[in-house]
Amino acid sequence: MHTTVTTPADFAQFQQTLRPLLTQTGTQHIAAYHFFEITPRDLPWQSSGLHLQAGQSVTFLLAGHWYLVEALNLTLEAGFVFWARTHSDEPMYSPPSNTGTHTFAHSGELLLARSAGEWASNHGDLLVPPEVYMQASGYLYGVAIVWQSDALAGLQALHQHGDVQHLIADEILRLQHAVTPPEE
Repeated sequence: MHTTVTTPADFAQFQQTLRPLLTQTGTQHIAAYHFFEITPRDLPWQSSGLHLQAGQSVTFLLAGHWYLVEALNLTLEAGFVFWARTHSDEPMYSPPSNTGTHTFAHSGELLLARSAGEWASNHGDLLVPPEVYMQASGYLYGVAIVWQSDALAGLQALHQHGDVQHLIADEILRLQHAVTPPEE
């Protein structure tokens, strides 16, 4: 993982670098995208404004960190605390690192959240009161890229135009060497 940026200025640079790459890649591969940031004041589940169809894949490119213990400067990477879903019955998705691609089983609005163990259930209900949840410290940001079809082909087309913090290359590599989990 190559990301260490954690400020709104870094988020602005992230957008400034990535937006032209997304535009150059075009609608042949990209159905939509949404830049987002998550701060301590953001309760789960915030709207992305993106509406997905069942079976659509989304790639998340993330940066920033969340404090586990701020006084000791112990942090968690953005991917560790980032979560997404489309429906309360859909299993929540958290990427394996600061990049991840997920195919959503249910249609609906893409909803985003952060949690470092504050879930009471696999439906994304908070374990702690909202006022406690909002006392956390950290800053994360990223982009959700909704693909027209194959995410790997889309990422490879995107990567031809450049990269941001090595995130595109990292996700291509992860998808090319993905380990399929065993069937339940």
